[in-house]
Amino acid sequence: MALFRKIVVDGHEYEWKYTFDDYDWQEPSHLVFRSVDRKLKIILYFRSPGWEIGKCPFNAGLTAVKDGGPVIVNMNQPRFVAELLRYLLEYRLGPSSRGILVYRDGLDILHELGYRFEYSLGSRTHAARTEN
Repeated sequence: MALFRKIVVDGHEYEWKYTFDDYDWQEPSHLVFRSVDRKLKIILYFRSPGWEIGKCPFNAGLTAVKDGGPVIVNMNQPRFVAELLRYLLEYRLGPSSRGILVYRDGLDILHELGYRFEYSLGSRTHAARTEN
């Protein structure tokens, strides 16, 4: 079971953990944020089209392109966690948000942040999402 780690975003301290189903990999992985006073909890679910039995792509690192360059998105790295939390607080919530908030498609939020994914499944490569 993952333990909460501390992170400071815009001068405010939060706790976070990234977990995934390490038994049969059938459930989406998720990132949990909570304020240190426990008045706010955010749950962000991830399900990649590149999901394979026995592999959690956001735990191992999923190749993406952002700002024209390659990047490996890994939800265990604080830089991605801070970027997601900062975005949620600034554009989806607000400084006075309270309660439990659930976002079912973290992949869409990563797209809003400018990440574009491709994944390999067997010998084929696919776009993780078609552009509108």
